[in-house]
Amino acid sequence: MAKLNEQQLLLLNNLMYYAGSAGKDKTRVEDIVEDILKASPDELKASGTLSGGFDKNPENMYEIAKAIAEDEALCRLEVVRSVNKNNVRASCFYDSSTDEAVVAVRGTGGSYDAWHDNFEGVYDNDTTCQETLLEFVNDLDYQNITITGHSKGGNFAVYASAFCDKEIQDRIQKVYSNDGPGFRDEILKTEGYQNILPRVISILPEESIVGVLLSNEYEHHIVKSSAKAINQHDPMTWQVLGPTFEEAKHRSEGSILFDKTMMTWLATMSDEDRAIFTDILFSSAESTGVTTLNEISEGGVKIISEIRKAIKDMPSERQQELSEMVKRLLRINSELLRADVKETAKLPKLPKMNLHHS
Repeated sequence: MAKLNEQQLLLLNNLMYYAGSAGKDKTRVEDIVEDILKASPDELKASGTLSGGFDKNPENMYEIAKAIAEDEALCRLEVVRSVNKNNVRASCFYDSSTDEAVVAVRGTGGSYDAWHDNFEGVYDNDTTCQETLLEFVNDLDYQNITITGHSKGGNFAVYASAFCDKEIQDRIQKVYSNDGPGFRDEILKTEGYQNILPRVISILPEESIVGVLLSNEYEHHIVKSSAKAINQHDPMTWQVLGPTFEEAKHRSEGSILFDKTMMTWLATMSDEDRAIFTDILFSSAESTGVTTLNEISEGGVKIISEIRKAIKDMPSERQQELSEMVKRLLRINSELLRADVKETAKLPKLPKMNLHHS
């Protein structure tokens, strides 16, 4: 029996946004999706068992469950281990007929702490979430292991594969990072990262924003999406071609510009500055109730307005710090746009923010 393909692995990643995916051990995937399909999308939404945007669009989880239910190879998988703590949710699925173990890792679940951990990666090499999955992977006792994650789950998957015990790393066949962000440069220089690098498969949509954050040395597979800009981060929009995805020739100019802008901007900041920016950003955004990238995209002016109100309540010195950092970001973006990118580049526009304090 062949190993699971990219589409099947991504279905498992999406399933991890359902709380029941990391329940009792010895649970068959067939039973998990049956529980989902017993409920209507409205009942799923009211159940509180969905996260990562599926709580807002439960019909998408319903479609995922139906696709899995029609896949014999996925249905016979059994959950043999799981972890659901420190904003990390992952399950190890095992197929005894193929001796294949697949660890699927959920991306950012939507909580404030989970999103804060995302941004901690710009100033800290080892975050709590990364260490939690590393501990889980080090306890695996299977010969043929594949680890796959979407969004920050892809980052966790690569991190755990890079820093797990060597005897575990030697048994890891492939690591999939589906539009997952990278790491600080220090991580890329480690022996563990270099050892696992040839086994990492990175899949990015054409207009990737999340997957180009920070540094990596992957050979990316670029895929087409039916969505635009940040909404391409949703793998439900990726275009299917047989057992895999329809490939694009290259990333969009907007994605490339965003990548250059963020890397240049971060290079101008000390770790202390990066930590200050993260704290300011989240202390201002927490009050808006924003938990997903789609909400940020759809909320537009209203969300920016709420953040501005929160900023005004901060001490004047903190307002000044944030203002200077954002001005530097916008200046770098403007300079790179003029110097390196054609006029046709379509970078998602950031709403203007008046960060001057009185």
